[in-house]
Amino acid sequence: MSPSESTPEHPLPFFRSLPHSPVNVDAIKSNMKREDKELLGNVLAHFLVGEGGETYGDTVGRRIRLEEVWVRGGGGEGEGEEAESVCEIVVTRDMTNVYGTLHSVCAAYLLDVCSSIPLLAMGISKGLDYMSVSQNLNLVWHGSVGVGETLKVVGRSVSVGGRVMTCRCEMYEKRTGRILASALHTKVRPGSKGRPWAKL
Repeated sequence: MSPSESTPEHPLPFFRSLPHSPVNVDAIKSNMKREDKELLGNVLAHFLVGEGGETYGDTVGRRIRLEEVWVRGGGGEGEGEEAESVCEIVVTRDMTNVYGTLHSVCAAYLLDVCSSIPLLAMGISKGLDYMSVSQNLNLVWHGSVGVGETLKVVGRSVSVGGRVMTCRCEMYEKRTGRILASALHTKVRPGSKGRPWAKL
């Protein structure tokens, strides 16, 4: 199937039509094929920054560094599969509240993005459609963090294969290992009419 034949059920051709991102995929620790890592980098650049670079959170999104991504197991769609990603970002002033600590909305944005990466990686690696939209994002705040600290955000798949998928995410202060926030994220693969994987 060529990119021009992309359908809602098969977004991979659309992914392959995206512009090449400047991400250095060789620096990403992973068991994915290099071409799959490149494709994942292109997809993340598309959704985090957009072609015009003027989407919500793009100034933060472009600074997220994907450090690790792993896809393991599974004999078929959703059967024993699991994926994990590790991202890092340095807290800057534009990410904080009036008290100089990471804003809760910015933290929620990071947890949303970083919990979704394992699902994208798994879909790309296995050639399956794991495109989805958020249904529920349940957040728990554990602590605050200030400017200059590096965040380590670990995303993991929990349940995949059906129309409803679940992933989880924890945010840590990298220097101390202190947990700052955690999330349970439920995502839905919409129906097949129109372009449902672009919007709910």
